[in-house]
Amino acid sequence: MEILYPDQILALSDESRKRLRLRRCRRGRQREKRERLTREGLIGYLRDNGFNSSRKLSDGRNPGEPTVSDCRREFGSWQKAKDAAFAKDFRPDVTANYLMKTVLFYGIETYDEYIAKREELPEIVPSFRSVRKYFDTWGNLKECADRKSLQEILEKYRRLVRTFGRFPSVKDVERKGKITIKEAMAHFDGDKKKLDAFVREMGGTS
Repeated sequence: MEILYPDQILALSDESRKRLRLRRCRRGRQREKRERLTREGLIGYLRDNGFNSSRKLSDGRNPGEPTVSDCRREFGSWQKAKDAAFAKDFRPDVTANYLMKTVLFYGIETYDEYIAKREELPEIVPSFRSVRKYFDTWGNLKECADRKSLQEILEKYRRLVRTFGRFPSVKDVERKGKITIKEAMAHFDGDKKKLDAFVREMGGTS
């Protein structure tokens, strides 16, 4: 390859310098040869490597593997590429109730755990903007989720009381009712008699 010194480059015409820059750009693009994957191949590549963000792809790819630009070229945008690889057949309808159920289902106890689960499952766990929209703070969401859990347990327990015609034992509840009655008892100092008294006041036996 011919080496041109600065004074030689300056002596070139504008058209010659343009051709020179073009050749150099082409050589730069050819430094990394990448296999051109099909749309299905790109989807598989993103899923297999867990590249659900453009940063993860940029930081985690090896030389010769697809880039964010490859995904944009094939799908039209990075968001569409990510949706094709990771989105479910439907997007969740994010509501306050959905957020509480998400916290309860995954057993999320802290803000950091919520953010980590969001990064792991961005197609399922809503962004924290949704938390702020419906609950303002993480603490409010966690408190409401805990109350919802207790209400659901108490309602199931009330139905069991009606089925048995009496207040069943803890073993009876866990064997037949398949509910975590001990979680409800924890709200009553672990005392089942206090729990039963509360359910009786709620009309659990009628």
